[in-house]
Amino acid sequence: MSIVGGVRDIGVGTDTEIYTEHYFQLSRYISSISDIIKEGIECDRGYLVLNWFSHLLGDKPQSALFLSQLFTLGLIFSATYKISNHIGAKEITSFTILFCFMYYNMTYNYMRQFCALSLLIWGLYYIVKNKWWHYVVIQMLAYFFHTSSVIFIVVAVFYIIVYKIENKKMRMIFIICVISVPILFSLMYYTLLPYFMNSGLVTEVYADRYGTGSEYDSGGGLGIRKSIIDMTMLVVIFLNRKVVGMKCFQFQLVLFISYFAISLLSIYVVYLSRLSFYFSLPLLIYFASNISLSKRKMLAYLYFAIITVEWYIMYIKANNCETYPYKSTLLGI
Repeated sequence: MSIVGGVRDIGVGTDTEIYTEHYFQLSRYISSISDIIKEGIECDRGYLVLNWFSHLLGDKPQSALFLSQLFTLGLIFSATYKISNHIGAKEITSFTILFCFMYYNMTYNYMRQFCALSLLIWGLYYIVKNKWWHYVVIQMLAYFFHTSSVIFIVVAVFYIIVYKIENKKMRMIFIICVISVPILFSLMYYTLLPYFMNSGLVTEVYADRYGTGSEYDSGGGLGIRKSIIDMTMLVVIFLNRKVVGMKCFQFQLVLFISYFAISLLSIYVVYLSRLSFYFSLPLLIYFASNISLSKRKMLAYLYFAIITVEWYIMYIKANNCETYPYKSTLLGI
């Protein structure tokens, strides 16, 4: 998978034309780490370091694409295996299938963000193992690949609320707040926009990440297919609550609600759906473990079927992320 992604042409993946050439060429002028930490370099320094190391593999951008894929997939799958073992599932077959249909094409486009996300999946492993200093270091490293990674701190807070608060009533109060606040915020977006979203700080950060010409209003829609997929996932999670344990179920529930709320908000806000990855990918790890542990396989097979159809519509028919048709000069395709 890393090789296939690494030898693709520039243009297979929207952001390759925007970022890959820029970072790869910029890294040519780096002679040491001290050059990277200098002020005045406007880029994500972690991804710049990765591009700097890619020159050891070759002098073409494909070396950076390959190293990016290897870094992302290697970290995600190794951490997922450890987390799945911690949950009780002894294999990651379900996760591998779901990841390939849901996220693999995205790794061709959102390269910097998925590098950050792959680090944070290891951060999640350290969270569940109560190695908090390890997590803090990982969280800081992820920031240098993509500044949006700070939102993953919310996932760590969720874990503390669900697993560390032993008082059941207090824990339920927190969980109800976690469930209600993001949903209400999404539904009240236009009411809150003048007071919050158009504040100077938010506007500057948004413009810095997505360009000064970016606007908040996307004019999109959630879509019936996505709603069916999400509701099917929620049903599977609910039916397996006794299999994985109540705390594990509650953790998945708050991850799902947060991911779903951001999906609702992305109807109004351009690019905001990308923030949902910090909740949806950890959720997918737990969800796939649910499938592995569950005796109710029919719903899982239904979910696989829906995801397969969604992959075709999203990545082939609509060509989301511009990964189709796949082209590789190195492979002669």
